[in-house]
Amino acid sequence: MEPELPGPWDAYLRLQDQLAETNVINHRSWALEAGLDAIIEAASAKEGSPERNIATAIGTAERRERHRARVLRIKASECQSPSVKLAAATDAAEAPVVLHQLRAGVSQQEWLLIVARAEGVGYDAIAKAACMTSGALRVKVSRVRQTLALQL
Repeated sequence: MEPELPGPWDAYLRLQDQLAETNVINHRSWALEAGLDAIIEAASAKEGSPERNIATAIGTAERRERHRARVLRIKASECQSPSVKLAAATDAAEAPVVLHQLRAGVSQQEWLLIVARAEGVGYDAIAKAACMTSGALRVKVSRVRQTLALQL
């Protein structure tokens, strides 16, 4: 007979056992991983009612992964031409989410600078519109790129 573990660690062990019994990586396995993460976060933050937080984390992660898989299937069916690889379909499906996360990490002005550069607008034209020197703009764009790289 195994001794009972204190607090949420019994639930952690139970989720680890469930995860060990799975032989595929799917929405359920990702949800169990999210539950494990929620237990660790709840224990470190000393939150109340960790059982509710764990159940919510598992349910939310499972729904998110099912939705992600559905979007990937739709995008994959749209990209059935031989020239489009499956990785490209995956990237196409995840690009809006990643762009939204990146956009949230910088100011409106910084985002507009990055978008202008991505569209091929030259540094001189952007600098003139932003009332700054080309060199100062290059430094600013470099710093924004570093900020965005840390978010990935």
